[in-house]
Amino acid sequence: MVSVEIMNPTSLILCFIAGVAADIGWARYISSIASGRRLSASCWSAALTVLGLVVAYWAVNNPVTILASAAGAFVGTYFGMEDDDDTTT
Repeated sequence: MVSVEIMNPTSLILCFIAGVAADIGWARYISSIASGRRLSASCWSAALTVLGLVVAYWAVNNPVTILASAAGAFVGTYFGMEDDDDTTT
């Protein structure tokens, strides 16, 4: 059985930042794949694997960090996408 630690603000902040970084990475990875940039896509793939494992480790040790990571994922996707025009939906 995994014991849940008391919410450590540092862990939550780091997990949020990792979520942001991972989702920016996913946006860049998909863009690299779509553009046929193999080296760039491969580098993003390796970085995403490491970030995913770090977030998974935190989530196993403290499930509350899942919420911080999800919030980071939202922010990362929102700011990681490249806008083709100035309209937002």
